[in-house]
Amino acid sequence: MNNLPYYIPDYELDLNLSLLVIVLHNMERTKRGKLIVNNENLIFFIFLIKNPSILNNLLYSTNNGKLNLDNNDIYNIETISNHTDFLYDSKWLKLLLQSASQKEIIVVSYRKDSSFVYSLTEKGTEIYDNLSENNYFQKIQQFAFKMRVFQQYKTKDLNNMINNFKESINE
Repeated sequence: MNNLPYYIPDYELDLNLSLLVIVLHNMERTKRGKLIVNNENLIFFIFLIKNPSILNNLLYSTNNGKLNLDNNDIYNIETISNHTDFLYDSKWLKLLLQSASQKEIIVVSYRKDSSFVYSLTEKGTEIYDNLSENNYFQKIQQFAFKMRVFQQYKTKDLNNMINNFKESINE
């Protein structure tokens, strides 16, 4: 019997670079223009984009409405497995950020109060605009837009929300 390679799209670089671009386009700055996306909340935001049913539950639990999800978003392996190891995979994030920086998609800035923060370059913004032509990425862009309400939360609070959600599922 031949062993076929098992491909895990969650770690596919181009897909994750696209998600990074979408997240940064929507989340990188507060309404006042302050850069806020650091390593911790970047990985949290990407996690929520990849897990729209969790995002939907967090939006609902914080009285911020709901997403318009289809069955593929609700009934998938990610949702059923309740797998959050992704949130703690700093090696993956480092690889993603290095690749984005090498491709001149992001700018890395240093802030004393929150270490490194990220924003899109002009090239990154062009990529975002091109992603708008794809139905899948249009849906992801809608998720990211709705997710803006979480800009006001500290990373610790965001992690607590995820943990509370996981506990409620496991009960």
